[in-house]
Amino acid sequence: MPTQQRPRSRTPPPTDRTKSPLPPTPTRQARRLWLTSSLTQSFKTPSRWEQTILVVKMAVRLTWMTVRGSPLWVVNFIRLILYALFCAPALARSIRYYFSGAVDRSLRYGPKVRHTADVYRPIAIRGEKAPTVIFVSGGAWVIGYKAWASLTGRALAAHGVLVFAPDYRNCPQCDVHGMASDVDLSIGWCLEKCEEYGGDRDNVVLVGQSAGAHLCALVLLRGPVHWRPTDLRGFVGISGPYHVPATAAHWRARGFGQAMLDFIFGDEAGMLLASPSYLAARAEEVELPPMLLLHGTADKSATAQSTLDFAAALEDLGVDVHTKLYEGWTHTDPILERPFAGDQRLHRDLLEAVSKWCDGPVAPFADD
Repeated sequence: MPTQQRPRSRTPPPTDRTKSPLPPTPTRQARRLWLTSSLTQSFKTPSRWEQTILVVKMAVRLTWMTVRGSPLWVVNFIRLILYALFCAPALARSIRYYFSGAVDRSLRYGPKVRHTADVYRPIAIRGEKAPTVIFVSGGAWVIGYKAWASLTGRALAAHGVLVFAPDYRNCPQCDVHGMASDVDLSIGWCLEKCEEYGGDRDNVVLVGQSAGAHLCALVLLRGPVHWRPTDLRGFVGISGPYHVPATAAHWRARGFGQAMLDFIFGDEAGMLLASPSYLAARAEEVELPPMLLLHGTADKSATAQSTLDFAAALEDLGVDVHTKLYEGWTHTDPILERPFAGDQRLHRDLLEAVSKWCDGPVAPFADD
């Protein structure tokens, strides 16, 4: 009896050609970003062990950068620690509120350990949905953390505003482009999730402070990937360094080492391309939301001239932009020292901007 022969498989054997996909295109890259983003996936909250390992690794790399750079950075870091210790009594109430359960902490928006966000739920809602603020904190691209938004988040939540405070990677985890990518991704996640927490998807205001203001403006000028500028009702920049080369010499004099600047921004050309003022001056047509730029006149970390120059470049583009200078205020006065002393001008200005740009009333502001 003749044996039956098995039919040959028509599938060609694997070769190097079949293993190599077509070269990526912008469309494929955008699709891959979407499919792997937190907008379509859920992620586990990082454990304390993961966070501890991350802090140790960052400390080691920052120490090495400090050794290679200016020793003045070490002096300024020690001054920062002492400043934080002296502020601790005033911060005690805010710290207790942050860990009291009133804040939804460390919600994941992406795969990295730093891809988390805090949510400050509104206390006094005057409508079915609350206007929403996305607050991106600063920290010189090195010590930024989402908890720095706690004072502002608490103040706005008390007046019926839902506040998101996303975290993002800092140096030495990534350079400025990685930070901007994180901010872009986090804003897209906040926009998608805001109504789950009682917010209004159609009434969202973006707020950035210091390096956070720089990164938000950079994403807006470059063009976000995960959302559109028209998704925002407005943008508020607080104490932002919008032109990197113009202030780099000032940072070096204050101990911000060249090794760290090189890691974050690259060479002079990289600094320019990471400068919102430069991008605005070169842009021919751009779609941006209304803007309010705030700055203290005594700011020694990022001069008020940076805000004025950025506003001028935006005005040339036809952007609806307004500036306000706080006479005699330093870099951290708007978010720390002045609120500690009972001066709520920043919180009042933010609430007025939300009321102006968003539909529906918010609770009236009252100093307390």
